[in-house]
Amino acid sequence: MQAGRLPPFASGRLDHPIDRRSGAGGWPRWAVRTACGALLACILLAERTGAQAACTDVGVKRWAVKTMAPNPGQATAIDARAFGELPPPPDFRRHKTRLLDSRYTGAVGDGLHEGDLVRVAGWVQFIKTSVDDCDYHIQITPKRGGKSGTIILEIPQPDARHVADPQLRAQLVAARAALHQQLHLKGEPPAKGQWFSGEYLEFVGALFFDGNDYPRCDSRGRGTPAVTCWEIHPVISSRVLPPPARE
Repeated sequence: MQAGRLPPFASGRLDHPIDRRSGAGGWPRWAVRTACGALLACILLAERTGAQAACTDVGVKRWAVKTMAPNPGQATAIDARAFGELPPPPDFRRHKTRLLDSRYTGAVGDGLHEGDLVRVAGWVQFIKTSVDDCDYHIQITPKRGGKSGTIILEIPQPDARHVADPQLRAQLVAARAALHQQLHLKGEPPAKGQWFSGEYLEFVGALFFDGNDYPRCDSRGRGTPAVTCWEIHPVISSRVLPPPARE
């Protein structure tokens, strides 16, 4: 082999067959296999390192509202189907207030307001770490089959860069830790997501309207479209419940 000579696949030349056993025209097969194996190992290591890297991006659209503590008071229980049927806030205007940096004040449903503390239960179908803002993005449905009725819930990254309120940060730390136990997560939810089929949980947190996507609420959600632009954001706690006798 001549000094300084590159293998055919590295030099970009296609006139040297790489399947020869030896010879001046190409590398031996064993050398090619060794080089390809090393390249594959580097790729897998890079992917694994990237998956474990801490998320740092911070959200932009209505981020201050998404990371506000819920309004004080007792949590209002909402059936998952009723949650999906909530109308937009009456003071929401798609072209004027969709990026409002404060909470909407108009009442919906039975006197609910954005920011009110609510609780909703459903079957956990999917969870991921969102790469654009580091939220835990959770999808639940009223039925175990998970074909329709998807509701989106979010737990923000509990650090000072993402959440200004220290008391809320402490709640989010606890909420994430509890969810790890309840869903038997072995680490941070992957960016590509993780699917579930048999976990029925109740989530508690602030009611939030994601007007940026309205009226295309069904454009959100992985696998199954979201049925509403309402979310619980931030989620501050969750617990495992016995599955309902009837769905």
